[in-house]
Amino acid sequence: MQQLLKFFPDILMRFDRDFRHVFVNAVMARLVNLTPEAILDKNHRELGFPEQECSAWENALKKVFDTATLFEDEMMLASGRETKVLNCRLIPEPDEEGLVKTVLVVGRDVTEQRRTVLDLQQLLSEMINGFALHEIICDSTTGKPVDYRFLKINPAYEEMIGLKASEVVGRTALELFPTTESFWIKTCGEVALTGRKVHFEYFSEAHDKHF
Repeated sequence: MQQLLKFFPDILMRFDRDFRHVFVNAVMARLVNLTPEAILDKNHRELGFPEQECSAWENALKKVFDTATLFEDEMMLASGRETKVLNCRLIPEPDEEGLVKTVLVVGRDVTEQRRTVLDLQQLLSEMINGFALHEIICDSTTGKPVDYRFLKINPAYEEMIGLKASEVVGRTALELFPTTESFWIKTCGEVALTGRKVHFEYFSEAHDKHF
């Protein structure tokens, strides 16, 4: 079994109740530029990881040891000069009497995905075009779009409608703008339900603007 785990494609770590590594696979060792032998029998503090990371890992592990329940979260881990973001599942491993002796961590490096999300957020905040993400609300009987809810807007969109994101996100078009023309609901609904993109020019009397 140990040999099989060594070749597992994801990050694997097993911790004892003193938060020391009792097993790590090669993927984990490469991530932190150490050998498995250098990691075994040491906790994160003894390996020289930053204090904030050590505390976060200890708190997460303690929670699993104390509650014997699975815990999933994104955890940070120093790797050379950069910090990696790991999507981790912390799995309790109880003995025959139900006492959690070890915790198995299965993790995946999602640093690039998170970086892409941050880059997208920065792009949206700096772009001059208005951006809005909607959730389409359909009639429960007919299935036809009857409204849409704002999930996200960027600063340019805030300026266009004269409202801040904090006032808009989570609310529907008809809540915010009761005189919203059916064109908007029909068009946004069509895009969401068919997957086809739409380009248009439209004068909104409700906003007194051309879009």
